[in-house]
Amino acid sequence: MRAERRNWSNRLFDFGLVALSVAVALGLTLLLTPWLYPTVTPLFFVVVMISAWLGGWETGLLATVLSTLAVSYFFIEPLYSLQLVNIGTVVRLSLFAIAAGLVSCLSQSQRMALERLRANYKTHIPQVRS
Repeated sequence: MRAERRNWSNRLFDFGLVALSVAVALGLTLLLTPWLYPTVTPLFFVVVMISAWLGGWETGLLATVLSTLAVSYFFIEPLYSLQLVNIGTVVRLSLFAIAAGLVSCLSQSQRMALERLRANYKTHIPQVRS
């Protein structure tokens, strides 16, 4: 029971950290918009990559969703609305979401491969006798 609670609190902490990271990326992007425009997604990609690398595919997926919503709400006309009025906008947001989702999947694949490698290494190493 205690391990489950600690695991749940760790996941909750990870999700909170993702939300904070997306908020920081949003703030920096809003500050740097004159220099980043028309490409406003680089900092959000960084957040997705780091979230997926540190927390797994769940946190990467959460960062993808939050980043997509933030980009749509703050940077796409009409501003401060989630309404998408043209197909070009839908395509750009979809490509961002797909690329960010693939980053999360690739990070999870790498994580699983490393776990298998560690497990195989532990089972195939001969024990050294003193």
